[in-house]
Amino acid sequence: MTFGQAEVIEQSFPFKGQQLDLDLNFGSDVVIKAWDKNEISVKITYEINEGKDNSLMNWKIDDNSDRLNVDIEINTKKLEKADNCCCSKKGNIYWNGDRKGNNVCVDIKVEIFMPSKANMKVKTVVADVAVEGIIGDIDLETVTGEINLLWPQDSGAAIEIETTMGAIYTNTDLVTQQKGGLPKISSHHIEGDYKNGGYELRLKTVTSDIYFRKTER
Repeated sequence: MTFGQAEVIEQSFPFKGQQLDLDLNFGSDVVIKAWDKNEISVKITYEINEGKDNSLMNWKIDDNSDRLNVDIEINTKKLEKADNCCCSKKGNIYWNGDRKGNNVCVDIKVEIFMPSKANMKVKTVVADVAVEGIIGDIDLETVTGEINLLWPQDSGAAIEIETTMGAIYTNTDLVTQQKGGLPKISSHHIEGDYKNGGYELRLKTVTSDIYFRKTER
């Protein structure tokens, strides 16, 4: 029997100023970029156990007046019973769900294009998250994934960045919190303002690195 390998879901929605809320339990990459169209484009590319268990992925997109909710999850109970997989492709997740030696491969990539002036909240477990060109309140949280936020250099923001085991990298001049007249500096947690504050940015991961970089746009 031959399986279809990777499958793709694509949907577009008129942009009405709604916030993007993305919830993804298992995945590989989340990439969100700004564009000049007045709509939100969502593309999900997924491959589970090299295609033969693609039916274990559930997804739902709800568009209402103030939020676009994108929920993606894997049926982990059924995944625990899946056959052992070779996991030959780079970027896949090796997961021993039943603790009996079975390796399963979950490769899910989410690509979203949306107008630059928008708010968003992204929550995932293992995916890397990259956001570029969006100006608004941004909340990015992952457990084992890396976070990379490219922020327009002329836009101010109040920033909280936290990683438990990773490191924080930035090319910005942050005005950090002070205690006793001295700047509060930590390699794992930073709170401060960029250009006198403004939009609220929250970036959090547990085991990976966080990159907060300014760009010309």
